[in-house]
Amino acid sequence: MQRRAVSAVSCEATLRVVRIGRPRANANVSNPSQEGVTTSDAAWVAAADRKLRVLGSVSTSRAGTSHAAHDAEEAQRWAEWEAAVEAELRAHRALVAAASSSGSGSGSGDSIGSDSESASTSVRIGDPKLLHPLQVRSFDPLPAASLDWFPPDRYHVSAGVSDSDEAPAALMVHHHVLLPEQVPDSVCCVSRFGSGGFANVPVGAMTERGIPVFTTPSANANAVKEAVVCALMLASRGVLEGAAHARRVISEEGAKRRGHDAVDARLRSDRHLFLGTEVAGKTLGVIGLGNVGSLVARAALDLDMSVIGYDPWLTPDTMLRLPGGQMTRADSLEQLLRGSDYISVHVHYFNVATHHLLNSSNLGLCRPNVHLINFSPARVIDGEAVRDLWDSGRLHGKYVSDFADPHLQGHPRHLVLPHLGALTQEAATTSATSASSAVSDFLSTGAIRQSVNFPAARLERMEESSATGRLCIVVQSNHEPGILGRVNTFLESAGITIETQISATKGEIAYLILDVANVADASTLQAELCLRVRRVVSSRYIDYSSGGAGKRSTYAASRTIWRHEEVPDFEVADWQTATSEGSGCEDNSCTKTGWVETWPDSE
Repeated sequence: MQRRAVSAVSCEATLRVVRIGRPRANANVSNPSQEGVTTSDAAWVAAADRKLRVLGSVSTSRAGTSHAAHDAEEAQRWAEWEAAVEAELRAHRALVAAASSSGSGSGSGDSIGSDSESASTSVRIGDPKLLHPLQVRSFDPLPAASLDWFPPDRYHVSAGVSDSDEAPAALMVHHHVLLPEQVPDSVCCVSRFGSGGFANVPVGAMTERGIPVFTTPSANANAVKEAVVCALMLASRGVLEGAAHARRVISEEGAKRRGHDAVDARLRSDRHLFLGTEVAGKTLGVIGLGNVGSLVARAALDLDMSVIGYDPWLTPDTMLRLPGGQMTRADSLEQLLRGSDYISVHVHYFNVATHHLLNSSNLGLCRPNVHLINFSPARVIDGEAVRDLWDSGRLHGKYVSDFADPHLQGHPRHLVLPHLGALTQEAATTSATSASSAVSDFLSTGAIRQSVNFPAARLERMEESSATGRLCIVVQSNHEPGILGRVNTFLESAGITIETQISATKGEIAYLILDVANVADASTLQAELCLRVRRVVSSRYIDYSSGGAGKRSTYAASRTIWRHEEVPDFEVADWQTATSEGSGCEDNSCTKTGWVETWPDSE
C-alpha cells in the first residue's frame, strides 16, 4: 500500500487517536525516552504544567490537615500524567519526523499505560498511523456497485476480520455480530447495511466513544412492501395450500399411471377447498408507519382497501410520507385491533417497548377472521397467545410471518416465509450503496445522515471559502447549555478563525461542524480542545489543503483524530483574569490570554 510522507509541523495524513483520562491511583505510566519536542508541542506540555500548578494551589486552599495525604497523592498522579504526556509527545514527533525524512512506513511508538480493563490508565495513546488511502473494513461482502463510493486512490476496502496492523477509519457490517473489542481506536464510524435493524452493533458502546452508527432504514422498504402485498394474497386466497394440494394430486395420480385428464378433473373437483376472499373493500391495520409501513399503507389504498394506521413514535419526516386524509389515524392500538380485517406489523424489536406488542390481553379484541402479517421480528407477536386463540376458536384467520415461531411449528394456519422480506437483488445493492455513501460522505465532509445514535448534520462549504480545514467535534452534552459557546471561546483564544458552523443534538450527543482557518498544528489544537473544553469526547480535523481542488478529493486523505474517554474536571470559563476567588489560582499562574481553568466544588 502506498504511504506518503507527512509534514512534522502539520501532521497531514496522520491518523491518530488519543484517549486522555483523569489520573487515577496505581496508574501504570511508562516514560519513553525519545527526544525532540518541537515548539508547537510546548503549548500542550505547558497545559499539563499549568494544570499541575493549579491543582497544587486548589489542594492547598481546600484541604484541611486530614486531607493533606490525599492531596499529595493526587498531585503526584498529576505529575506522572504530565511526564507521560511530555514523553509521548517526544515519541510522536520523532516518529513523524522519521516518516517525513523516509517518505514511507510508520514506526510503532510506545504505548503509554495498559490497555487492560483491570489496570487504570491515565493516558493511552495509539500509535501514529500514516495512512493513505483511508482504510474501510467490511466484515461482510459488499456488492460491486457500492464500491464506487470508495475510489482506490483515496480508500482501501478490506474484507473480513483482519489481524493486520492497519488502522481502519470505518467498519461496515451486515450479518456479522460486531463486538466492542473489534472496533479499534482509529475507527470514526460504523455502518450497518441490510435489513433486520441494528441489534448486531453495540450502539451504546459506540456512543460512549463518540462513534456514529449508520443504518439503511429505507433501502429495503420497497422490497418489504412488495412482500407484504404478497402476504395479503397468501392469507386471502389459499395460494400456498392450493399449490401444495396440486403437487400432491399430480404425484398420486402419476403413481396410479393415470393421465392428465384424471389429474385435471380431480383438481377442478377439489378447488372449493381453497375458497378465498378479496382484499378490496377490507380494512388493513398498519402498526408502525415508518419507511415500510407508510409504503404498505399506500399500496393497500391502491388495492381499494381502507387503512387504519397506528404509530405513537411518528416523526415529522414520517408524517410527510403518509397518504394524509386517505387513511385513518388510530388513537390507540386497541382501536386498530377492533377495526381491522388484516393487521400488518412494522416495528423494531425492543425488549420492553415492543416485546409481545400483540399478546393474549389485546389479540382477543380482534375480529374472528382477522389475518395477521408480521415482517418485523417474530417476538413482536406472542405466538403462544395466537395458538391459544386458534385452539379456542376465537380466531380463525391466518398468520403470515417472515420468521418461524416455536409455538406455531407445523400449524396449518401459520404460513412461514424464510426471511424473504428484504431478500431482493435490488434491495441488497441499494442498501450497501446507501451505507457506503454515508461512510464516504462522513469521512470526506463530516456529514451525518441515517444515524441511530447521532443527529443529522451537514455543513456546505461556502463558494468563496477561506477556511483551511474542518473540525468535527463530538460532545457528551448531557443536555447542558453553552457547549457551542465553550468551543467557540476556546477556538478564539487559540487564534482560530471560525468561518461557518453548525451544531445538532440527539439525546446526550451534541455534534459540531466548523470550517476554520489559521490552524498551524491540528494535533496540538485538538489536544488542547480535549483538555480544556469539558465533555468533548472526540475531535476530527479534515485538512482542505491536502488534496486537489475537487471537494471530495480535498478532504479524503488528510485528517487527525483525537479521542478521550474521560473528560478532565476543568473547562474553559468566561473571559476574565484569574483571581484567588473560585479559581484556586492565587498568583495568576494559571492565566493564559483570557481563559481560566476551574474545578467544580466537589468530586
